[in-house]
Order: sequence, then structure tokens, then C-alpha cells
Amino acid sequence: MIEEQKHQNEKPNHIQAELTQLSTKPTKQQRLKDIEDLLNAHLKRGEPKEPTPDECCGNGCSPCVWDTYYSKLDVYMDKRDQLESKKVEIEEEESD
Repeated sequence: MIEEQKHQNEKPNHIQAELTQLSTKPTKQQRLKDIEDLLNAHLKRGEPKEPTPDECCGNGCSPCVWDTYYSKLDVYMDKRDQLESKKVEIEEEESD
């Protein structure tokens, strides 16, 4: 009889997992803080350093220091844009 009651009180694993996930889901405020922290850290690192005129030899190297710079700049700007878009997405969510 006690064993029957124990089984009746136990929730199936998938339901327990969903309940656990709901109880540990970060709030909108926490998600917003997390994305702002990531964005601020990214911006603090700053854009890649632009090469000085004497760093390029002008011989058409592949890759040229300018190719490398623009590639790193694209990555930097893409990540910044993704973080800013995610921040806006979170801000536009309905409150928890």
C-alpha cells in the first residue's frame, strides 16, 4: 500500500524535467543582464587594431594585413550586431 502511494506521488521523468526547467529558467531581467554583460565585454575588447601604413608592403600579399584586418572587423561587427539584436529581442519580450 505504501509502495502504491509512493508511485502515485512520483511524476514521470519528462514532466519532472519540464518542471525543473521551468523552475530554473532565468527571468527576463536576468537574461537581459546576461546579454548586456556579454555586449559590454565585447565592446570593451574593442575593434581590431587598424594596420599602420608601414605594415603593408604594397606587394599584393595574400593575405594582406588589410585583408586580415577587414576579416577581423567583420567578425567583430557581426558579433556586436548579433548581441544587440538579441538584447532588443529580450527587451521586446513580454515580462515574466
